[in-house]
Amino acid sequence: LAQAHLRRAPRTMVRAQAVDSDGVHHSDALQSPNMDEQAPPGAILTSDEPDADHVHEEGLQQSGEEMARDLLRTPVREHTPSPAASDLHEAIAIPENSPPEADEFQESRIQRIIQRVRRLPEEPLQLPQLPDLPEGPRLPQLNMMARIAALPHKYCSLLQKWSGAVLIFYLIVVSVTIGVAWRPLSVNADVGVFRRVAGNASRNHDVYREALKFTRAVKNETRLGDRVTFELELFYEAKQTGDRDMSIFSEAVLRDIRNFEHKLRGLSGWTKLCGQVDPRARFRCEPGESLGNYIWPHRLDAFLDAGGFFRLRFDGTARERLPVQATLTYLGEGAASPHDPWKFLPQDFAGPQSDSVMLRSLFTFTAPSLDAADAAQFSQDYAAFVAEELYPMLVDEATRSRKEPDPESWEDGLSTIIYFRGDEVDQHEVLQALEHDMDFAAWALVITLLVTWLHLQSAFLAHVALLILCLSALLAYVFVPVKQVSLASFLVIFIMFGLGGNSFFKLHDLWHRMRVIKKPTAARLLKFYQRAMLQLLPVSLTAVIFSVHLLTLLRPLREFGLFMGTCMMCSCILSLLIFVPALIFQDQCVSPFVDRRIPAPLRHLLEPKRIQAPWSAISEGAMKVAAQGRYVLGITAVVALIASSAALAVAATRSNDGLPEIFAPSHQRSAGRSVIGAFSPTKLTESSAPSEVKMCEPWREGLGGSTDCGLHWCDTGEQAIDSSASCACYRQQSTLGSCSEIKVSAQLAGELKRFTAEEWNEALRSYIKSTWPDTEEISGLSGDPSDLPSLVFEHWESGATYVEPLVEMPTATAKQSSAVTSSSDCTEKLLCYCGSRSCSKTPGNYVDTMAVPQVDRRLTGTVTSDNGAPVKFDAGRRLLWSTSGSSAGKLSTEVVVVYGITPPVDGMLLDGTPLWDFDDTFDPDSPWSQRAMLKLCNDTRGDLNVLDKDCWIIDFRAWLLKQGASFPVQRFGSFQDELKRFRRDNSAASAAMWLDEEANMRATSFVMRAVPSADATEAMKQRQKWIDYVSDRNSEAATTASNAWVTSQAWVDAEAYIEALSSTWTVTGCSLLAICLAGFVYTMDLEMLGIIVVVSMVACAALSFCMLCIFQWAFGPWELTLMTVILTYSVEPALRVARDFVKPPHSTATAAASLTVQEAGKDGTAGIADGEVDQPAPGHQDQSSAGNPGAQAEKNSESHNDNGSASVSSADPCQSMPREGEEQKEEDNAEEHEPSECTSAGGQAHDGPTEALRRSVQQQSGAILAGALKIFLCGIFLLPCQFRLFTRLGAVGIVVSFIMPVCTLILLPSCIIFSGRTRREPDIKPISQFLHDKCSWLWT
Repeated sequence: LAQAHLRRAPRTMVRAQAVDSDGVHHSDALQSPNMDEQAPPGAILTSDEPDADHVHEEGLQQSGEEMARDLLRTPVREHTPSPAASDLHEAIAIPENSPPEADEFQESRIQRIIQRVRRLPEEPLQLPQLPDLPEGPRLPQLNMMARIAALPHKYCSLLQKWSGAVLIFYLIVVSVTIGVAWRPLSVNADVGVFRRVAGNASRNHDVYREALKFTRAVKNETRLGDRVTFELELFYEAKQTGDRDMSIFSEAVLRDIRNFEHKLRGLSGWTKLCGQVDPRARFRCEPGESLGNYIWPHRLDAFLDAGGFFRLRFDGTARERLPVQATLTYLGEGAASPHDPWKFLPQDFAGPQSDSVMLRSLFTFTAPSLDAADAAQFSQDYAAFVAEELYPMLVDEATRSRKEPDPESWEDGLSTIIYFRGDEVDQHEVLQALEHDMDFAAWALVITLLVTWLHLQSAFLAHVALLILCLSALLAYVFVPVKQVSLASFLVIFIMFGLGGNSFFKLHDLWHRMRVIKKPTAARLLKFYQRAMLQLLPVSLTAVIFSVHLLTLLRPLREFGLFMGTCMMCSCILSLLIFVPALIFQDQCVSPFVDRRIPAPLRHLLEPKRIQAPWSAISEGAMKVAAQGRYVLGITAVVALIASSAALAVAATRSNDGLPEIFAPSHQRSAGRSVIGAFSPTKLTESSAPSEVKMCEPWREGLGGSTDCGLHWCDTGEQAIDSSASCACYRQQSTLGSCSEIKVSAQLAGELKRFTAEEWNEALRSYIKSTWPDTEEISGLSGDPSDLPSLVFEHWESGATYVEPLVEMPTATAKQSSAVTSSSDCTEKLLCYCGSRSCSKTPGNYVDTMAVPQVDRRLTGTVTSDNGAPVKFDAGRRLLWSTSGSSAGKLSTEVVVVYGITPPVDGMLLDGTPLWDFDDTFDPDSPWSQRAMLKLCNDTRGDLNVLDKDCWIIDFRAWLLKQGASFPVQRFGSFQDELKRFRRDNSAASAAMWLDEEANMRATSFVMRAVPSADATEAMKQRQKWIDYVSDRNSEAATTASNAWVTSQAWVDAEAYIEALSSTWTVTGCSLLAICLAGFVYTMDLEMLGIIVVVSMVACAALSFCMLCIFQWAFGPWELTLMTVILTYSVEPALRVARDFVKPPHSTATAAASLTVQEAGKDGTAGIADGEVDQPAPGHQDQSSAGNPGAQAEKNSESHNDNGSASVSSADPCQSMPREGEEQKEEDNAEEHEPSECTSAGGQAHDGPTEALRRSVQQQSGAILAGALKIFLCGIFLLPCQFRLFTRLGAVGIVVSFIMPVCTLILLPSCIIFSGRTRREPDIKPISQFLHDKCSWLWT
């Protein structure tokens, strides 16, 4: 007992005995250890310990007997002991005059005490009462759970007193957060990202494209490709005339192209920027890379030179054009390298004799130096030039080119349609379109403000709600980690403005039902917060549902889902943090100020309470229609069946690639997609093509052509040669001599590609034998002929031109049996025309005839001649004439094999810069690496359908062998040094290499052109073949070259085609499952959830019918996403109606009593049950308006207070709360009684289903119809947008604004009434009770 007593004593206290004037010792209050300050005068410390802490610590260690001694020394106050303890008291009593040092006496007393204690009865022992001790300092008692539980009450108390300060505080915190975490807004203008998915093919190609930006570790001042470059591509498509397409080579089309490009090059900004470009790169912008420069060359010589030639300059300034066939032949023969016909013409252009309807021109602006400041200034100047001059002109000309000519106007329209794209041009076009659409978003913001203003009946609350929407979008941008914002994220702004304000309507209506008191208490505020969080629960669940979009393979859709979910969650949080204090501040300060200080006209504008929306009448009409449940459901079933069947039929018959179009079909970016896709990717031209060329007569420089000429040119006469039998050969007359051996060199012109080189050699051998009969042996006639610049025949009278190939046959040596007459040098030069025409002027004195080869052919292959006739040939023989590559003139797909770069393992969640690194295991110095690369290029399988290869390793091997070295480079040689020398001789090879600081190769790539696949599925199969082939080569290669991988843009497109829509369907299915789960969590009722799902399916059928059948849209991933987003918002009011039905509120008496007790308790733990809503007290409602919402609304609309302020709108079932300044009696009684002026959304628990639904529909109708009106008006302003996604969002919003109210206010109540359900509790309760009863045996 003594030990227990001492443990209860304060730890820091000691005893003191005071000595009075009589010298009698008595017990005083326990004092502080600081005895000098707190002990009374004359106090004597009876403790031997040096301080209180030490005394207490040692006291706790004493034995029980020592505790008893200590207790005996303590005098006690007078008390009345119980009878059972009298003996013990007698034993304990100590004579006052007994000496304390009598130890024996003390020991005997202790023994007596122990014996008496043993004899005590079981009743509680009454110990002597200790003296009252003053309270000393105590340690704080930390009860964290209690303090945490009290925080909501304290917060509500603070909010009640300082609502304005709390509102300003949160606004400052949010503003500071945005300001601190803000990053510069960068928009991703690459619209192609909407047509790519985050799959393996796309990931590999993104890494390859990103690595191409860093091919040089050290930039070279002399290399133009290392500088900042801006490219502009112009595409032309000949217009259709009548039933046929006009040729792009017609003079009218070429003239329009020339005039347009001259107009571009004449812009002042163009001239200024091109003047800043390095002189070596100026050819890219002046005159640029255009076929018009070759078609319209400037003639430098008015007459033929003495050498028999005239010069041309390819600058596109002439008024007389060069024949198209001659121009294309000049480009195709490689004389204009690096230009070729496919630089300007589509991939499927078949050659000079072919026609085309499309053409391309390129113009490039290069920074003057590598200096960062110069590059930045040049970029700034080019951006200003694009914005001020270039883009406006391009848009004007492109728009004018698509206009049909006016038959009543003298002005001829353009004969070609113009499309364009470029680096800065694309960025500016997207940003300008975005700026244009954001102007309409501003109008949508104004509509949102006006509708919110009218519904909330407060200008202050409307502006606060609008501010919250804007802050939510800004916070979402701050929190979502994206480097560049895609255009899809801007959809969030439109959706938030159009749909995001409905939560404010719910909170405002809830506040009106609880604001009948003048000044809310902390308990009532806490109760309001609980109900507000319940109201925002569907929105919060919807925000979580949007995270499902992260499963899609479309990166913009991922970004959209993350932005949307974050924005909605921020809106919910800010609604609780900012909008609720704004509601309190509105009632405490704003409304009283408006009522007292603002004139009546302006007051009615700021708080338009006189404007009564007809929501109650509409809801009553909806319930009357819903009451006819059987007829409503029958009509709905028929309409839904017809709509869904029509939508499915249209979707099944309409072709769609599943990829979205960003711009409208009439926009030049969308309309020109097929034109742009017909051309091969461009490569930056490092060196200029020859700007001047000579056109030579074929017999100059002796007999035959010259390789120094661009083309050979001569006039042709009317007489045609019978080319079917012989060739006309001219020999130049010279001094005669006697020769035993004659060297014969022959040049052939005409239709030569009908026969192979071996056949022409045999024909020439026959000619030699017939011309010199004494020929015993002919040597040298083997191998292929040498190509010479082609010969252009021009018929002077008609102006018609014909181009024929000109070749030089191998020199033949004819050994004679006897001396024969020949030229003095025993050399014979022949010029033979083997076609249907020849030059008018003949260089020789006489003409021989050479028989055309007559060979018995096998029909093993077919080619087409210039005139379209099929030419037969042996597949085992090489044709004499061929294009500049096996892929030329054919559609092809580029496949890139990469060595030295680590293959990507996984992709990024959102769109951004892909991560890549060099492969440290790749060692090109190793001979085995060189062998592996060569084998990969040479041993391609037949099923890969390779047309052409661009492998520098093949050229490197040939170069080494020509240098007398061996391949691979010797083990003790220097591969990098040999490669540097090779790159100096072959500059084009450097474009396929990644070089380090010492210009050594670290990685490389090989480009192969293959036959394109017929469809996306075949392309993905072809991709797998390439992957298997490269994997086989890696398994056979050494470790130093065993990590090669392959990529292609065609596979990216095919993957997007296959995966885009399928992944979106997966995301949509997951979203629907998440919606169902969220609906069950909110309603806890399976039957109501099933009814809501049925209603949602009907809404989906109606919306699909409008999208596919009326709007004629192709069903793609973004259309499906828009439909999901809209329906997700539309299901929220349906969930609220269902919850009000299955979870009726508690009675008013219970709620009032609960709230009264909670307010009196000061513990701040006020709360309500789920679904509790304030109820009117029985008999309180006016009998004239009871059960008649319309009459009550009319009465409310006519009632005003003394200062002229109007009551709430008819949609609000509550009277306006008393304001400050009204009678003190109402203020005093406000907190004593529960509000009784409100009606419940769900009614009493004993209400019937129809009455409960009527009240619920009436309660939800205001927010539903106001939200539908807002969506409708915002959708109208979205229709003129340039971005197709925004336009379609507006169209969907307009349709949903009609579908959503009908489904929620009519169809949903009809289904509930038709179901016949009367039970007003969620299914989870009987289910849980049933399971509990069945499983109770487990614990009973």
